[in-house]
Amino acid sequence: MNLTKITQEEYGNVQANTISAIQHDSRIVDELLKRYDTWVTIFKEIFPEKSDGGFTWTGIKCAKKIISNLNTYTSTDISRFLILLQSKEHEYEYISDAGIFISALINKDYKKKKSKEKYLIPTLHFDKKINFLCYENNGANVYITGSVGSHTCMRMRSGKVIIDGDAGFELGEQMQGGIIYLKGINEPASVGDLMSGGTIYIDKGPVYVSSRRKYGKIFEKNEQTGKYMWK
Repeated sequence: MNLTKITQEEYGNVQANTISAIQHDSRIVDELLKRYDTWVTIFKEIFPEKSDGGFTWTGIKCAKKIISNLNTYTSTDISRFLILLQSKEHEYEYISDAGIFISALINKDYKKKKSKEKYLIPTLHFDKKINFLCYENNGANVYITGSVGSHTCMRMRSGKVIIDGDAGFELGEQMQGGIIYLKGINEPASVGDLMSGGTIYIDKGPVYVSSRRKYGKIFEKNEQTGKYMWK
């Protein structure tokens, strides 16, 4: 399976200057930023130390409630929101966990449209890596232009996620279905922890598969042959 071919056919040749050319003067994007501000404020009150076991579940539930009456934003608005957020990155203490809020935006938009629309998530210019991107993804096709933090595609059910960079620990944790393509290196930690379905392709090893993986397939690309080998 040729990852580069899939990327070019389905998403085009995405370059950093293409992303930076997207303007973010939309009132909808400004509203998304306001909702994000609200989410951060509430989140800090609930989890001042971010140590509780219900951190992610509560965060996504809170985000869903905050954006529940937002119905006019598009996938392009989400990309614009990321660019605006990057310009304000150092103003936010919780920027690393913005992936929870971004996941809620993608999941709501895809559920509403059920289309083949692609979601372009620019992370290339963030100083901090964003965690929890594509949390509970259930059908959306997402192209992430840059590296990601930890717990990417956690509890993913279906869809396709291409990461044009490296990934932090616990990639595909509790993954139930769908496909992940990682074009860079996975942090030296377990992949597919408690994974019960789906497929993960990783271009650069070594790949450490979690001993707690139940089902699902994980492949590592052989540097010499260019083929993916089942782990």
